[in-house]
Amino acid sequence: MPPNQELSPAKPNLSLIHGDHCDGNVTWIGHSTLLVQMGKRNILTDPHFSLHASPLPGLGPKRWQAPGITLHDLPDIDVVLISHNHYDHLDRASVQILAERNNKLLFLVPLGLDHWFASNVPRAKIRTMGWDESVQMDELEIVFVAVQHWSGRNLADTNRSLWGGIRAPDTANPIFLRR
Repeated sequence: MPPNQELSPAKPNLSLIHGDHCDGNVTWIGHSTLLVQMGKRNILTDPHFSLHASPLPGLGPKRWQAPGITLHDLPDIDVVLISHNHYDHLDRASVQILAERNNKLLFLVPLGLDHWFASNVPRAKIRTMGWDESVQMDELEIVFVAVQHWSGRNLADTNRSLWGGIRAPDTANPIFLRR
């Protein structure tokens, strides 16, 4: 059922997004896509900028509103975090554009998604992560944790790759994974 009220996002403050982030900044772009800015790092979660969440353009669930920031208005991204492979969390077109824009971009992905990246974004720089594995980036530690969910992009690959969230190193609570 379509929404019964206007859902246009608030206009983003691009000067803030492209500015200094020593204290940190989090911008919700839409669904599970967040721009997390800490120090000099720009981190993007589950990038989905397409109109539909589907393997076929123009089909599948449609967005009710446009992303709050366009791909082209994003600052240079250092790291992309992928929580799992559902179409609304791992959008091929969005990932391909991000990888083309920046050949130094690092994708942190659950174990099992290396094959998907090799087929769909072959030049992407990826690092697969198992549950409770971490990556240290300067003063930032990114920890991939197990959460109650599942993975799958078709009937034949259910739970063939991991899924998870990211937690702050000194807490037990995941800080990202949305359905």
